[in-house]
Amino acid sequence: MAGANLTVVNPPTPTPPVFVDLDFVVSGGCGAVVGATVTIDRDFGQGTTRTTDGSGFANFGVWSNTTIGWSVSATGYTSQSGSVNR
Repeated sequence: MAGANLTVVNPPTPTPPVFVDLDFVVSGGCGAVVGATVTIDRDFGQGTTRTTDGSGFANFGVWSNTTIGWSVSATGYTSQSGSVNR
């Protein structure tokens, strides 16, 4: 159609992923489990394995709105696993 105006709509700029904390506190019958191995199934640039500290704490920085599989193991305890969406 001659003389018709065109409207150009630019697509939105994708927003970069936002990092959020994925915290684990591992405890057993007597309190914090020191030295437990915590593993996630995706690498967000900081590795996939942590060892719990003296408070049973381990932390990962992960992208928000992402499903992440995890497992926790420690000598003398039954291993646990699951998934979480952060």
